[in-house]
Amino acid sequence: MDEFWLSENYRKAMKGDFKRKIQFKKLPVNKYEGLIEEIGKEIKYGSKKVVDYSKEPKHIKFFKIVVVLLAVFLFLFLIYSNFISTQKFNYFYDVGSQKDVNSPYLSPSYRVSDADVNGSYRNLTSQLVYFSVPIPRGAKTITIETRFKPSNLSDSLLLGAKDKDVWHYIYQKIYSPELNNLNSLPSIGNVYKTNSSLPNLTSEELLFSPGYVIATDVVNRIPLDINDFTPSETTISTTLRGGNKFYVYLDDSLELSFKKQDLNWYNGTDELNVNLYDYDENIIKNFSIPDDGISSVDHSPARIQAGSFSVGDLYPGVYIIEFQDFDGLIRSFTINTNKIVSDKLFLADNSLYSETKPTSLYINSTRPSQVSLRTYHSQGKQVINYNNNKFNFDKIQTPVLIDLSEGDYTFTFPENDIIVSYPGYIAFSKENYFQPFTNTFIPLSSDFNYILYNADYILTSYIPPKKDSDWFISEKTFSIKDDGLYVNNNGLSMIFNSPSISEGLNSTISVDWINITIDKPGIFGGQNEAAN
Repeated sequence: MDEFWLSENYRKAMKGDFKRKIQFKKLPVNKYEGLIEEIGKEIKYGSKKVVDYSKEPKHIKFFKIVVVLLAVFLFLFLIYSNFISTQKFNYFYDVGSQKDVNSPYLSPSYRVSDADVNGSYRNLTSQLVYFSVPIPRGAKTITIETRFKPSNLSDSLLLGAKDKDVWHYIYQKIYSPELNNLNSLPSIGNVYKTNSSLPNLTSEELLFSPGYVIATDVVNRIPLDINDFTPSETTISTTLRGGNKFYVYLDDSLELSFKKQDLNWYNGTDELNVNLYDYDENIIKNFSIPDDGISSVDHSPARIQAGSFSVGDLYPGVYIIEFQDFDGLIRSFTINTNKIVSDKLFLADNSLYSETKPTSLYINSTRPSQVSLRTYHSQGKQVINYNNNKFNFDKIQTPVLIDLSEGDYTFTFPENDIIVSYPGYIAFSKENYFQPFTNTFIPLSSDFNYILYNADYILTSYIPPKKDSDWFISEKTFSIKDDGLYVNNNGLSMIFNSPSISEGLNSTISVDWINITIDKPGIFGGQNEAAN
């Protein structure tokens, strides 16, 4: 057929005269042949699929529906469990068990004993022992239960959690024998009065009542302003050993330069890290001087290295500068303020380190108090002058106390190599002295008599551990946000610290197990539990 014709129905519909043929030219078939063929295939395939689906067995249809519903349910469950419900994660460290032997919970290994022959515990044999805790994203609190036993009931034990990028831990007391007598003191809540002439105060009243000395493990400092502060540059030429911390008053910047000399008395590198903190010990900036290139023991005089440290855009107020502990000396430093104090200094101008020259320190005693002195070498024995008094300091290792009444004191140390501590503030001169905070905070030491003599109040969160036969069980909780804990790669570094062990008293503390519970809050409450 060569032509297309109008249909009979169309001619009738149009009611026209269609007797004549209306011819249309026929389109070339080969031009659309491929397209028509493809359309035909699609129509055939679609028809087949419809027929196949209509013939699919009911149990297959049901199975597919169940799979889809399960996928939806799993998705909703993951959303609920990770974002809506409250979760508890539990990790149980069975110290001394075979699992612990294969992969130890405590480190470093040279600071803990081998597992007990019965596989039930290990002994802490040195001061600082670490363990790590996995922290899920969004966790709020960490509760640590510890079953332990000190070989000497006079030993104390602290639990620390890392709270800064640098080496720094916030501590809670697990076992503190010196605080067993707290109940004998007048108290309101967690505030205990050591001075009978003072009023009983709540913790809030105490923190906002200026002029007191507070022995505490709960520090909440309120800084003081200095009216009409006019800074001037100060150079401290006294040699200091190892770590020292200073409270300084700065205007709008910090300019610090210093000289460092490694002792090289021990193997390893001796970097000096210097940190600037705000008054609440939040780090602002840090700086480091590297090792002098001698990493092995070498008693010949090392070269002196210089460094500088500058920070701008600071608010006027109290800041903390920390020279972290290292195997070396801080030979001198210069700073752009004349207000600089400390509560503990390691004086090192002694022939043991290079040469001997005297050092003077200034103390303003606002109440009866005690200066603590300590040396580790015979070279530190000396006659100390203060005001019109002479004191023969002749003991090694053992702390020695000097009683002070109210007033100003200038101490002269002719030989140095001595650690000077004071429950207040020490300055290199009267001009450098200032009071950084409304109250003076001192640590809760192991010497309860020292606390009673030098503090007005005790402020503590300490709760004695429970007795379990001849063991103890302690429970401590840290808040990740409120305590500012430093979680790195979903992990938190924690530490056992027993100061008495480090003093070489042949004491140990046995650890049986560590039970860790981590709370992760949800949106609506609920509770889910994951264990490991």
